[in-house]
Amino acid sequence: MRQIEIHCPHGDAFENVISAVKSAKPVDYWVLFPERQDRRIVNVFLRDGSSQSLVDAVQQCLEAETKWRIVVIPIEATVPPLEGADKDKKRDNEIALREELLTDVARGAALDLNFIAMVVLSTIVAAIGLNSDGVAAVIGAMVIAPLLGPILGFAMGSALGRRSLLATSAKTLAAGVTIALGISLIISFILPINLESRELMSRAEVRLDGVALALAAGGAAAL
Repeated sequence: MRQIEIHCPHGDAFENVISAVKSAKPVDYWVLFPERQDRRIVNVFLRDGSSQSLVDAVQQCLEAETKWRIVVIPIEATVPPLEGADKDKKRDNEIALREELLTDVARGAALDLNFIAMVVLSTIVAAIGLNSDGVAAVIGAMVIAPLLGPILGFAMGSALGRRSLLATSAKTLAAGVTIALGISLIISFILPINLESRELMSRAEVRLDGVALALAAGGAAAL
């Protein structure tokens, strides 16, 4: 279940928004009249899978306007509970709005101190694990490595045509790879390379099962 709050100017755009809201067949909706007479706030309460279609329709209604905003508010519960709310909650958990996904992915693709610290730490763990033939250390490095964030951001930016997300993700990914290579180079001068490490030497082999593994892992990450 979601509550969608629409801030829009009063006039023809407002009438179009109301028509879009009615077409979405919401559980309920109401209109608020703020102090500014030229503004309207529409609150829509939805419990079905029509949230994305309503958000898209409202954006089309308001694309020629200025100073409008759509706020999506997830609803955990209502009192008294709605009939069939458990079923609706399960469906809503499986279907996220495009805007919600975009916000989450953009947050993970940002280049900040936390990202840099995690890259440094995961590179150290991975380098030591590979050189010492430590399977657990290698797996741990994969878990804490943050490079998946900008990779997903780059993929989603390409799918939605968001150039800003593409640029941010590319910059973050390039910085992460550069930092990882630099830390690895420094470690190579400190630790003697163990050519008998199976974990290290197996990374130099390229086989079809490795390609299949990468595709399966990428699909799971996207989901």
